[in-house]
Amino acid sequence: MADSLRPGIGWIRSNKDFYKPYIDGNGNQSYATPHSEDTVRGFGILHADPSEVSEQKFLDALEWGVKAKGRYHYEFSQIYDYLKKDKAEPDATDVRILGVVVTGSVQDFYSLIDQTYVRGVTLGSVVEKY
Repeated sequence: MADSLRPGIGWIRSNKDFYKPYIDGNGNQSYATPHSEDTVRGFGILHADPSEVSEQKFLDALEWGVKAKGRYHYEFSQIYDYLKKDKAEPDATDVRILGVVVTGSVQDFYSLIDQTYVRGVTLGSVVEKY
């Protein structure tokens, strides 16, 4: 399936094969390019428990947004409709979680060392306004 541009969502990869590693023209293993922040959607969790990050939690948040008919109702509806395709409603297999953003101090992150659910890490920093 080809990429498609949908209002309110941005570029959406409907072919999950895009995310699998592949052999590039030089014979090296390559990976998909990271998505920019304006082409992905996320959701928050209340606790620092990684088991709370799930496809179903995303769908729960999405369904709440559709029913609330608030400020971002159009965006919630577009995502919901995209995921459900020709079904009555989307299910967890329609959602792909690409990663999580974790905030905290350096000491907070020590507990993540050698955890099986951590596949890659990028550290950043926030500085006071100059």
